[in-house]
Amino acid sequence: MIQAVGSSPVLGQSFSTGAGALQAQLAQAQAKLSACINCSTARTAQGQAQIEALSIQVAALAARFQAAQAKQAPISPAPTPINPSDFSVGAVDLQA
Repeated sequence: MIQAVGSSPVLGQSFSTGAGALQAQLAQAQAKLSACINCSTARTAQGQAQIEALSIQVAALAARFQAAQAKQAPISPAPTPINPSDFSVGAVDLQA
């Protein structure tokens, strides 16, 4: 079987690597897996093989999605400590 570069060995689909695209592909693969698990042929050898293949695809997409999210996560700088001497507090007149 000949496959395109970047295609799934399971379904022959081409995949994008952006987090949004991966999330959509993951949702689609999860829906296919759910449908396959709940279909009438789920208990057959062919159905079990398809469920296993889809499970592997879902796991791979989930890992790729998590990696893409980690790359896109903003790195926040360490908080600047507050120095009390930075604040000028005048005398408070309690008699007023």
